[in-house]
Amino acid sequence: MPAMFVPYYGPSNKNNPKTRRAVNAFKAARGASRSHGRRNPARGTFQWMHIPESSSAESTDTEDSSTDPETVKSSPESQTLFVEAAISAPLTRYAIGGEKLYSVRGHQAKGPLTAAALSHYFDILLPHDLNALGLGDPGKGTFGAGLLHWTAHSDGVLHGLAAFALCSLETIGKTDAIYRAILHHRRKLLAYVHRRLERREVDDVLIQAICLLIPVDDYLGYVEYGPVHQKGLSDIVEIRGGFERVGNSDVVSFGANLQRSMLTVMSMIEFHMRTRITPESVHLGRSMPTASLLPETRQKLSSLPPGLAELFHAGILSANVVPILMSYQTWLIQVEDIEPRSRNAWRSPVPPGLSNVENCLVVTLVCLADDTSAMGTHPAAAIFRKPKQRCDALTDVPELWTDPVLVDCVIWMTTVTSTPRNNQIIDGDIQKALLKKSIRGRVFALEWEEIQRRLRRFYYSELRAGEWEKTWGVVLDEI
Repeated sequence: MPAMFVPYYGPSNKNNPKTRRAVNAFKAARGASRSHGRRNPARGTFQWMHIPESSSAESTDTEDSSTDPETVKSSPESQTLFVEAAISAPLTRYAIGGEKLYSVRGHQAKGPLTAAALSHYFDILLPHDLNALGLGDPGKGTFGAGLLHWTAHSDGVLHGLAAFALCSLETIGKTDAIYRAILHHRRKLLAYVHRRLERREVDDVLIQAICLLIPVDDYLGYVEYGPVHQKGLSDIVEIRGGFERVGNSDVVSFGANLQRSMLTVMSMIEFHMRTRITPESVHLGRSMPTASLLPETRQKLSSLPPGLAELFHAGILSANVVPILMSYQTWLIQVEDIEPRSRNAWRSPVPPGLSNVENCLVVTLVCLADDTSAMGTHPAAAIFRKPKQRCDALTDVPELWTDPVLVDCVIWMTTVTSTPRNNQIIDGDIQKALLKKSIRGRVFALEWEEIQRRLRRFYYSELRAGEWEKTWGVVLDEI
């Protein structure tokens, strides 16, 4: 599962005073929790959530004119939001799912495309979620049954799953009706969370609802709410009784499944916040001789691909990155004999203070892990992979394009980042422009064999080699 590495500006960022409201909400929550000396997570927690779309905290799930998407769309406050977001949001031409009847009472009255969205989630998305979370057969059964039960009895989970499912549709077109449906279910979800917080009703259902809200906001581009969501969810977990109490409900023994789901969402926020590209050029400038590293660290460097080891010896990468690389290598060993579609996703804690180059390296590893695991074939790839935004971020780091020691690394980063497993989620022109930029003026790189040799100096995936060669073939034919 967001200030972020992904430097894009969604509909809530363009000339919108609500951005300031999110920042104020975050500061207010932090200030309230720190007041009067001893920290009290209950103080300020129940005011952390702000509802940006004209939805009253007292609104219910009963349909009325104030929550109708057409009414909201025509209001002066939201007119710009709808127009700009409909242009930028990647949406499919149709809703996938057979609208099968699940045990959800009155789902037809819950809003537009609700039945189709729920069908799409339980029939199509759920199996991918189970693989990405690395759940065994018992966990898969309780996870699906628990979500279905909560969907039938909680409007918050229902609207959250509906919004998430609609966001996840592949980017093969844009449909204004689907976008309005996403915003409708998001408003309902926000209102539900707000009411529960006002009533101090903190339980597993509320945690699950927020875990659905976070990726929806990330997809829609409400990046300013990432720190607010992170702070609020952390406080709610503390009020719940700590992390060990998460999932301690009677609903189909959901248990550790909710813990794993929550950690995945929280890691998405932390990952985006920690790996953001800063305006300042932060370059280590060969100030860290390898000999100054601890013997244990030097031993670990010897196990790295030669291209990465070279960057450590040159002082471009610091020891802070070593645990991340070791985590990735451990994951590679663990999933080596597992079919890619069944491999769990890889994420690693990201320490603060990494340079822009190091942040780009970490994000490249995540992209490669996603493309070679269950995440690569996940229908919701449009939400988390973000190849366009990450390609743009690479171009915004000057040292990547000016330091000769980074030439091969740039070719590897751009290749991995611009070629997602699902090639429908990136524009071909954006892909080709970045790859051409990575070899501009370098005659040596005009043949695939030479590019492949340089890619092999880093983490090279035989699973992705065919697609990389095909993509580079198109680029080299145009040079």
